[in-house]
Amino acid sequence: MPPLASPPLPGRKEMPDAGAQAGQAASPGQGVPPQEGSGAGSANPDGCGTGGRANDLPPSAPTWPAGAQGAGVSNPLDVAIQALQTAGYANPALEAELLASGLAGQPLGEWRTAAWQGRAALPGGFEAAVARRVAGEPSQYITGRAPFRGGELLVGPGVLIPRPETEWLAELAITAARDYRQPVVVDLGTGCGALAWAIATEVPGAKVYAVELSAEAASYARQNLAGLAVELVLGDATSPDLLAELNGQVDLVVANPPYLPAGTVLGPDLVHEPAQALWGGGAAGLDLPRGFLATARRLMAPGEGSDATSTGDQPMPSGRISPGGAGATWRAAPGDQPLPSSRVFPGQRAALTTQGGQVFMEIDPSQAESILVLARQLGFTAGQVHQDLAGRPRVFHARP
Repeated sequence: MPPLASPPLPGRKEMPDAGAQAGQAASPGQGVPPQEGSGAGSANPDGCGTGGRANDLPPSAPTWPAGAQGAGVSNPLDVAIQALQTAGYANPALEAELLASGLAGQPLGEWRTAAWQGRAALPGGFEAAVARRVAGEPSQYITGRAPFRGGELLVGPGVLIPRPETEWLAELAITAARDYRQPVVVDLGTGCGALAWAIATEVPGAKVYAVELSAEAASYARQNLAGLAVELVLGDATSPDLLAELNGQVDLVVANPPYLPAGTVLGPDLVHEPAQALWGGGAAGLDLPRGFLATARRLMAPGEGSDATSTGDQPMPSGRISPGGAGATWRAAPGDQPLPSSRVFPGQRAALTTQGGQVFMEIDPSQAESILVLARQLGFTAGQVHQDLAGRPRVFHARP
């Protein structure tokens, strides 16, 4: 579930800035060398980002209505930029370039280079894509792909779009998964398969189960996860019978459940995304997260003599985030200080290092205190909430 956009400024129509999306493309995931348009990032053995694009359309400059260019506008790209600026987008040039490169099936940097060298024509369908973006539709739905940790995932209407906050969740989970020899991992509410895909591609030997309730979302996950050591399970993540054969055997559970509290005002992009993937249920949005955590607790391998208050435990390996907001890059740094966390269980003086299962779950910042209380009630003995790149409580982490 994504974080919310800031409320619009009075007297001005605020639209989402593509900078965060480009930041993903330019620095696509902590732990991946950031390089805009990196070929290494696009080489996905599962075929992520190769289907469902308009990249098989012949490049051609669209025909614009007579007089549409207006004074001072010299080409169709300028027309698009002007239209997006009028619609209220903070970075209309970048929005237009993301659409053009996405429809062309090229990384943004590669398309820009070709354009600067006079080798890039606007792809077919560009005019219609701009009109859809002006109307507020997410650019990822328009191009059919979303960047995630150096690769691309197929997305479209009916599935949640992966965002930078979920890349941070993936980074924390992958760091933990690498401490196991051949981890068994369950991704509850996989959506397009982002977390399952990241773990399967970055943790050798991992066996991943990806659970999704929506058949529409699962259709994207099936394509994104093809060829990987991932079993896609169509089912309810809160069901007490889900994956019962794995009870007490799972090393890592990851989840990005629906978690929005009731009454939350949606940003302009989120209104286009499936409500089933957004709302957590109940006033605080914790009904579904509670069910996800109960399933995680049932599946997780028990710790060996777990004692969360032991003073001899050491902090889990961490890294350091360099400044830069959405475009920040991850640098592995085992000797750095513990990962920042906003809250821990009362009396807990050590990090969560006792061997056994672990869970990482994305939450709304307003739920940081409540999720720790809830986890205690469900039988977890150690827990903390990690901050996201903006310093907000975002990822719940616990052991049984």
